[in-house]
Amino acid sequence: MAATTSPEFEQTKEKLIQLLTQEYGKNKLELSKMMAVFYILGQAKSQGEMIAMAKIFLQDFPILGEFLSQEKAMTHTKMEGEIQAIIQKMVKDDPIKAAQIAQKAMEQNVTLETLKDLFPEISKYEN
Repeated sequence: MAATTSPEFEQTKEKLIQLLTQEYGKNKLELSKMMAVFYILGQAKSQGEMIAMAKIFLQDFPILGEFLSQEKAMTHTKMEGEIQAIIQKMVKDDPIKAAQIAQKAMEQNVTLETLKDLFPEISKYEN
């Protein structure tokens, strides 16, 4: 049975393939190197693995830095939306806890997973 992947993972993979193909088209990337990167990135089974593998190639392929920055910004924006939806639901039941979560969420480098660890009740309000 084939493993299923998330739509986000597939979109990220497609963006990365397009980016590297464009670099190849601009003669900024050798075919053999591009194929090696495609192979290695193709081994990723999740978006997190693919991002981690892309970081490995940053020194040889600076264009990946721009890609990783964009991915980080998009992930952060998505997380903000998820947290906002959770807080909106939670404020009806526990406005003080919702305010605490909102305050913690504004701190730098806080992830949804971090918030779930600190406030387990969040899982009750997720979609």
